[in-house]
Amino acid sequence: MANKAYNNGKLDVAENNYKKAIELNPNDVNAYYSLACLNSLREKPDEAFGYLKRAVEMNAENKSMAKADSDFDAIRDDDRFWEIVGRDE
Repeated sequence: MANKAYNNGKLDVAENNYKKAIELNPNDVNAYYSLACLNSLREKPDEAFGYLKRAVEMNAENKSMAKADSDFDAIRDDDRFWEIVGRDE
């Protein structure tokens, strides 16, 4: 994630920036993915799964990226994570 506010730990600012990006461009897949990461880090799994599902629907490559992304460690043990990204065969 390239958002400077996110990297500085200012999660509220980052969240607002990502939501504004989606408002301006509802097809901004990176904003959906970033909101999924942010909500996982905040331990808000319902929100994280909603954004992750949308990011994967928009770009299937996000499945493999999410599997390796440590931002999802907090929700990786939840079956919903694997329903969205799929298990490796």
